[in-house]
Amino acid sequence: MQNVDILYVEHEATSAQDMLALLCPDFNIHHASTTHEALRVFKTSLFPAVILSDSLPKGESIDLCKTFKALHPKTKILLHVNPSECGRILEAIRIGVDAFALKPLEKSAFLLTLNTMLDTLLASKKSEEALHLTQQLSRAFETSTIVSKTNPKGIITYANKAFERISGYTQEELIGKPHNIVRHPDMDKSIFKEMWHVISHGQIWKGVVKNRHKNGSFYVVEATIIPILDTEGKIVEYMSVRHDISQLETRNTYLQDVAARNEEIAKTKSNELLEKLYKDEITNLPNSLALQRDIARFEGGTLFLLDINNFNIFNKLYGFAFGDLLLQEVTKNLIFLSSKGESLYKLSADRYALLSHLHNEEHIENTCNQIFAYFDTTEIVVETIENFVSFSIGVAKIEDGRDAIVDAEFALDISKKHGKRFKVVYDGGSSQIREELESISWLNKTREFIHKDMIVPYFQPIVDVNTREIYKYECLARVIDGDLVIPPLMFINASVKLGLLTSVTKSMISNYFHYFAGKNTRFSINITERDIMDGYLLEFIKFKAQRYGIDPRNVTLVILEIITLSHASDLITGTIGLVKDYGCDIAIDDFGSENSNFSRLLSLQSDYLKIDGSFVHNCDKDLEKQKIIDAIVQLARRLGIKSVAEFVSSESIFNTIKALGVDYAQGYLFGKPEPEIL
Repeated sequence: MQNVDILYVEHEATSAQDMLALLCPDFNIHHASTTHEALRVFKTSLFPAVILSDSLPKGESIDLCKTFKALHPKTKILLHVNPSECGRILEAIRIGVDAFALKPLEKSAFLLTLNTMLDTLLASKKSEEALHLTQQLSRAFETSTIVSKTNPKGIITYANKAFERISGYTQEELIGKPHNIVRHPDMDKSIFKEMWHVISHGQIWKGVVKNRHKNGSFYVVEATIIPILDTEGKIVEYMSVRHDISQLETRNTYLQDVAARNEEIAKTKSNELLEKLYKDEITNLPNSLALQRDIARFEGGTLFLLDINNFNIFNKLYGFAFGDLLLQEVTKNLIFLSSKGESLYKLSADRYALLSHLHNEEHIENTCNQIFAYFDTTEIVVETIENFVSFSIGVAKIEDGRDAIVDAEFALDISKKHGKRFKVVYDGGSSQIREELESISWLNKTREFIHKDMIVPYFQPIVDVNTREIYKYECLARVIDGDLVIPPLMFINASVKLGLLTSVTKSMISNYFHYFAGKNTRFSINITERDIMDGYLLEFIKFKAQRYGIDPRNVTLVILEIITLSHASDLITGTIGLVKDYGCDIAIDDFGSENSNFSRLLSLQSDYLKIDGSFVHNCDKDLEKQKIIDAIVQLARRLGIKSVAEFVSSESIFNTIKALGVDYAQGYLFGKPEPEIL
């Protein structure tokens, strides 16, 4: 599907950069960052596929979906949306969005969803072209019926022999004439007006028409007028296929018969479409739309959400076709386990839902334990391969005024954190649910903090142990919200989930460099693995240093010890080496808190080791901690690295770490983080 042109609409620059890096090697991507730009580009090319982020302001993403579908109904749309935006997801489903991918970006799942949508697009196009060709050949060479063609204005361009015979006109008399040459005055003009309205919009028109013979007599035909479209959907001509029904006893009898048949066809087609709309293609079970439709009938009952643990492993090991077969076998077993009156649904990916009219503790326990026990002992055999599957289950009561699906999702998320074979029943008063709600609340708050530039710099002094004079400052981040000063613990994790961590780092580096402009002061900046992996760090620091006149020798980049153990260690080592070549120092934070890797420590050529605060806290009273600190200090000295003790909160702790030979100290004894330096 690499030749498919895809319009990607993303307002946030960082998210767009990540997505383009993921997609551009394999797809023809056209990026638009605003609603106006997206509409302009789409109207120019009418893209067959669109990836649309919900990051556009004021709900413009949903309006764009409607507009795209109105301009080109065949366009496939993948909406990249936050899982918390349930209302927006439901609205997108109602307007015909074809696929969804949840934020934050999970590359493999996103590519699977995108490729599935594009495969559907390609299959639909090939099927449409084959059907298009077959129908035209069949109609064109149909010799037993009355056939004629007209151009889009209704001028006859072809008439077969059957048309000549029944109308009394020769081909020479018909070609080039308007088709109303055979119109009978008894026919109501409104019928032809309605006919032209239908066919001019690319639809097939069927009806009974009374025509006038050349000699003045009449004949009655059952007519089908078919718009012939080119591959771009434009009408190039109309084909009329008619059958002589003049011998029927009465016109009304025939019309009643046609009306009955048309009604039956319409009813059948409508039922087929509804059945397809509400069914999962792989398992033939009712899908998520059917669940939303049916759940009200189970008020007072129970909703079970079942998620197959680590299902993606099967796809990776054996392929997606195998995964589909496995889902079909799992479905058969779940149907076998379902009780009378319960309804089973297949939701997205590897998730099922079970609706029950009962709701009590015993029923919930029995249902979940039955599922756990059955699949613990049942091999699911696919293509001679024996597989065992297990579930995590989220449970919620179905009651008026609450969204049981959302409640069950909360419970399922908590269940999955506990590991395999675990169930959680939604309880709005439980600490776990409150924590989940609080986590989602912080996602929304953090997005606001970032967009409104509410994250500001704070500074904490680091002193020379021997002189107690300030050696430099560690730069920290805080949010000022009214009278509240919010520490980074409350918003950094949320920024990671939002994919905005590098945006926070860039903003903070800009603020730090701006603050120290014109000051010959040393300062430290905390960076993350994401900052290194994104490849922007060195050039960004160079740009800001030049802009604000900062000597890079005054800048220390602080990285967590766990980063030194990263799978991408070569990239990290290379980046840090370039930063050091530029003149900046490197400090390793929380040293000793993880599996310290001394060979990596050497390769990074760090300038400072920051001893983890867990060893410094109460070290004046703990001999074991003193031994650890002494060992780290001795190691640092032999490697030519300076040591820094964090969390120095008392004179007793200070005297202890000084006696152990620590070079620098940081903590409340010398100053809390403040918005201004001392």
